[in-house]
Amino acid sequence: MISSGETPRVVDPPDTNPDFEKCTTDPSQSDINNKRASEVPKNSSLWYTFEFWLSILAIGSGVVFFWRGSWTLFDHYLEPNDTEASAWYSLAIGLGILLLYYCAYITKLVPQAVVLSSDTHCCVRLLVGTVERLFTLVLGVAAVTFWRGVWMLQNEYILADDTCSSAWISVCCGVALLSLLGALRSIHAPPVGFVGDGVAEAFDIAHWQMPKIRMRCLWTG
Repeated sequence: MISSGETPRVVDPPDTNPDFEKCTTDPSQSDINNKRASEVPKNSSLWYTFEFWLSILAIGSGVVFFWRGSWTLFDHYLEPNDTEASAWYSLAIGLGILLLYYCAYITKLVPQAVVLSSDTHCCVRLLVGTVERLFTLVLGVAAVTFWRGVWMLQNEYILADDTCSSAWISVCCGVALLSLLGALRSIHAPPVGFVGDGVAEAFDIAHWQMPKIRMRCLWTG
């Protein structure tokens, strides 16, 4: 409210007025956002839309095919008559593979980075690419067996006679735990998120592990 004797104060725009605190994001984050914006076509063509949805359907379906097939094979061959034992064995296999890889990584038995130049012989490229994909498959088996073990153990021990209540407990505990760890985005998987093949970071545990996960207050960044 301005009295009759006061001269109205003209407020400068936020970028020129020192009374305003500039609230800008980190420059590196701004660069990332600008780069992402530049990668999106100004006028999304029909072909771009077709490629987008084809990628989602093809890659998403491919991941589901691998997981379904692997999971079913473990159901068939890993103690098929004893669900509880099968779950524990499955969890042990997944953790065992990850433990072996971690030990190999910290002792530098596996390379942290592989860089291939344009002069690299095609046979070397083929060999490294084959090893990278075999390595990816082994870690894929570790992921499937770990999921399978945890999943089946929840079925066995968390309200086995009340599936609906067991499911709600599982969802709530999962969301709460991941939120406290600041890792809720880890629930994203194809077709929501994809990871492309690449030799350079294929063997680097820091590329797929989150070394800076820490306990934090719920919903804080």
